Amino acid sequence: MLLMNDNTSFTIPKMDCVELMISNQPLRMNPGVQYKELVSRIHENQLKVEKSLLLPDITISLYNGTNKFPNSKNYLGYEIGFSIPILFSGQKAKIKSDKISISIAENDKEDLQRKLKFKREELMNEIKKLRESLNYFTSTGIKLSAEISQNAETDYQAAKIDLFQYVQSIENAITIEIEYLDWLSKYNNVVLELNYLAL
Repeated sequence: MLLMNDNTSFTIPKMDCVELMISNQPLRMNPGVQYKELVSRIHENQLKVEKSLLLPDITISLYNGTNKFPNSKNYLGYEIGFSIPILFSGQKAKIKSDKISISIAENDKEDLQRKLKFKREELMNEIKKLRESLNYFTSTGIKLSAEISQNAETDYQAAKIDLFQYVQSIENAITIEIEYLDWLSKYNNVVLELNYLAL
């Protein structure tokens, strides 16, 4: 309180450590997969543009002309045009290139999905292993820690153990709690990695 120049007392609220929930988001919702899907659609649209350039082009324009001289009149006019592509070889090469780009983009997307699926399976297996350790601590370890602390307290109060044995018992109880928190931290880190899956 002296360091804060304030006489009001404060307490830090106790926060329970909780296990994070696993999100079962489908792989197609992964940002990497969505990006690959977007790249594939861009190449498909590019292919449509290149194919449309093979079609005849019709142009219609209307214009209004005049000159700078006094008492000049407005001249209305129109123009109609029809163009037919004659040389297709360059355009066909671009179309072929776009088809290959689409194929590459689709293969990249499928490869990413396979890798993400494999990574997800690895993380799920790791979560199962960590879950077993957490189950031990929640079913046995925490109760054992509380029991050790309580027995040490009562035995010390009854003078059955000396201060050294009391401190050693409390240290053992705290070590069990720290191990639980360590396993919980590992579990939560793997769950976060799974929920925000990236390569």
